[in-house]
Amino acid sequence: MAYADTAAGAIILESGPRFIVTAGAAIEAGDLVGYSSGYVLALATVGTAIKAQWVALHKAASGAQVQLSRYAIVKGRSSGATVGGAVYLAEGTAAGDSTQTQPATSGDVDTQIGVAIAADTNEFSIPLAGAQGVAI
Repeated sequence: MAYADTAAGAIILESGPRFIVTAGAAIEAGDLVGYSSGYVLALATVGTAIKAQWVALHKAASGAQVQLSRYAIVKGRSSGATVGGAVYLAEGTAAGDSTQTQPATSGDVDTQIGVAIAADTNEFSIPLAGAQGVAI
């Protein structure tokens, strides 16, 4: 079964230090979030890239408060993951989602941000923004 990010239904099993911000877009639990004129969904695609900096710990509407963390174990949002395989920020139109396919287009954000610890569970440990790579 191929990896899929369902973008809903996540359970946060564990998280690291957290902080509260105002969501700049509608956010689901387990979404990957970056900052671009507000706290919004991250996306790896060149030209519209917003680096993943945090994981959303619960659902929030745009304008509502949301808790974020750089570290989280997220269950039930993905399926078909290869256990032990790297997890990356998705590209294309899948803002806030993860993938096990490393973005490869020149200029894409291609930093590993987590690892699959079960077919439906990812452990995210997002590096500081300056440490994230870009495909060349």
